Amino acid sequence: SVSMFGMTVGSLLVYLFPSFFALDQLQNQLTLASILFAASMLVGILTHLSMPIVIEWSAVVLYSMVVTYVMISLPFIFSGICVSLVLTRFPRQVSKLYAADLIGAATGCVLLVYLLGLTDGPSAVVVVAFLACVAAVCFGMSGTSSGLQYLAAGLGLLLAVFAYGNT
Repeated sequence: SVSMFGMTVGSLLVYLFPSFFALDQLQNQLTLASILFAASMLVGILTHLSMPIVIEWSAVVLYSMVVTYVMISLPFIFSGICVSLVLTRFPRQVSKLYAADLIGAATGCVLLVYLLGLTDGPSAVVVVAFLACVAAVCFGMSGTSSGLQYLAAGLGLLLAVFAYGNT
């Protein structure tokens, strides 16, 4: 439900602000959305892991739950932006893109089983964030901002080192 909420918000942002998501900046926006997806995954998991688990009702517990929900849904907002941009800006290839999306999701589910055999849950999240940086580098190859591509590559390298070290 958290992922569907976040992806819906991301898609709504693309729909409600079409001038902000202009076609001439598509590659850079896809790159940036992928970078923010990766970065917010790391911040989200660290925030979630730092929240205390308390089994009583209070304002602090409610606040903790709201912060956790927002921080965990934030990466999905950026992924929703990315998926929505791809599916709406390339209408002639929508069937191929949607097929690739479904194949990628299915492959990710299978590979996650093996990944969790190699590492723990939080490190697996960091590995997925690394893969988002790989996507950002790929999106950035045809964009106009090489700075975003270097940022994605640098963040990806840091995430890979962090995931390996944490494992």
